[in-house]
Amino acid sequence: MRFLIPILISATVLVPQGIADNVQSILEIPNTNAGAAHRIAIVGAGAAGSSAAYHLSQFARDAGLEIPLNITIFESEARVGGRTTTVNALNDPRYPVELGGSIFVEINRILFNATRDFNLPTNARIYESTGSDYDLGIWDGDSFIFTTANSDDDGSLKDRWSGWWDIAKLLWKYGFSPLRLRSLQRATIGRFLNMYDEFFPFLDLTQAAEEADLLSVTGTTGEKMLAAAGISEQFSREIIQASTRVNYAQNLPDFHGLETLVCMSTDGAMSIEGGNWQIFDQMIKHSQAKLRLNSTVTAVNTTTGSPTLTITNSEGATVSESFDTIILAHPYNSSMMTLTPPPAHTPHKDVAYVSLHVTLFTSPFRPSPVYFNLNPPVDSLVPDSILTTVPEALDPHFLGRGVEGVGPTGFWSLSTLHILNPSTDGYIPGVVSSGSIPVENLDMSGKQYLYKIFSPAPLTAEELVELFGWQDDQSLPADLKSNSRTQSHGGTSISALPDTLLTWSHEKVWNSYPYLPPRTEFDCFDVYNCSSTRSVEAEALARKLWYTSAIEPFICTMETSALSGRNIARLIVDGLA
Repeated sequence: MRFLIPILISATVLVPQGIADNVQSILEIPNTNAGAAHRIAIVGAGAAGSSAAYHLSQFARDAGLEIPLNITIFESEARVGGRTTTVNALNDPRYPVELGGSIFVEINRILFNATRDFNLPTNARIYESTGSDYDLGIWDGDSFIFTTANSDDDGSLKDRWSGWWDIAKLLWKYGFSPLRLRSLQRATIGRFLNMYDEFFPFLDLTQAAEEADLLSVTGTTGEKMLAAAGISEQFSREIIQASTRVNYAQNLPDFHGLETLVCMSTDGAMSIEGGNWQIFDQMIKHSQAKLRLNSTVTAVNTTTGSPTLTITNSEGATVSESFDTIILAHPYNSSMMTLTPPPAHTPHKDVAYVSLHVTLFTSPFRPSPVYFNLNPPVDSLVPDSILTTVPEALDPHFLGRGVEGVGPTGFWSLSTLHILNPSTDGYIPGVVSSGSIPVENLDMSGKQYLYKIFSPAPLTAEELVELFGWQDDQSLPADLKSNSRTQSHGGTSISALPDTLLTWSHEKVWNSYPYLPPRTEFDCFDVYNCSSTRSVEAEALARKLWYTSAIEPFICTMETSALSGRNIARLIVDGLA
């Protein structure tokens, strides 16, 4: 989630003959309420749902649509943003930190243009140097197999992650593999950009990907794709696989080629000051849609002339409401929703999601160099950010997924985000109570390091004790003093650690993104109008229920979710025009 950075660009509206027939089939949406507003329900207020609402209003205005749109967004949570959210470190609003989708890049046109259009301040200085000798280290569970040296830069992502493409540093170890990867990436992303330039809007993702010659890279593993391009196994395992693990918690042998290349597209990364969720909040506000938080949609019935939703609010009351069009803007298999009638192909039936555990915490201590087998055991040798891979002797083909897939490192990544100084850091102007909780209530003094760890299971107190070398600390309960590395992920909750060691923590488990094995067929945006299941009966239900998450097994990022919402919005407006 930290490095979910695709290279995307918004597209012009050109429809090549190869998909014109499919698009034409949706361009005549019957309006059963001629002269009345067309009622659209969007289920989910994340990137896809908010983008759909925003672009529905934009496209309708640009097209001079005579039929007014009446848009309602239903969100089961009490907030906007979906898998993009922030929390306040130390429970202090001076220190917002991303818990979900963390960064995007300038070429992500939907997100980047939104920062301009909504006047949202961006921030490239996300990671703060601790004074370590190294910005980045890649650890295989035994040693650091690659590091990039710290420099006197401004702390920007551009400077910190330039090590990926510091060719002078990489060529000596990996030969021409970095250059071959760059060439492969440019050629593939070029085809990807042609797809969006030429085929937007697209009804059939599978056919559009085939037209763009992208099924050859989604249909093979990253491992095989890289080998076919002459990229060495060592470079793939040490550098590229570290990126697939931190971005998607997956190893190369079971990860498709297109997303592998997306993982390495990190140029020009940024975030929104105060949280990326603000992009989606502003999209909803500018759409003038009605937003109903704490409203869980439990059923969709499309058998009647006007599809109905069954909605349960936070107090348990249930109501039914009718709409002309419904957009399901979150993964179907993570909901408790029922669809009537059942579609011929259940959305996301064969798509499994990663269970990603995110742990944010603060401590006055740095990780122990002994844990990483550093010699000499000097704190400054521990990199500020640690990505992981598997050792050369371990074959990732036999690791499986999740806890088994992470291998001997035990976690996917460990990042030092910021250094906090609660007693001296400035307050936030305009925030009630001067923008912070009283320092005396924090029971701390001096600086605090803010960390983020991605892991396949909850972190335990025993694991943090070993990671930070706290075994001999006098404040540590006797039952937490252990000298053996815990690999089972079973043990004591980190909340049992004394606040002299762990001053604040926040844990979250996400169904963050799908597992992305090779595939050449993708779900339909129009749930009842798939080319493989099209029939007379299905045609009667077409254009009533749309599904944004069809794009996630193809590419799963904040930007592509927003693009899916934008694509569906255009299909709907074109059908009403």
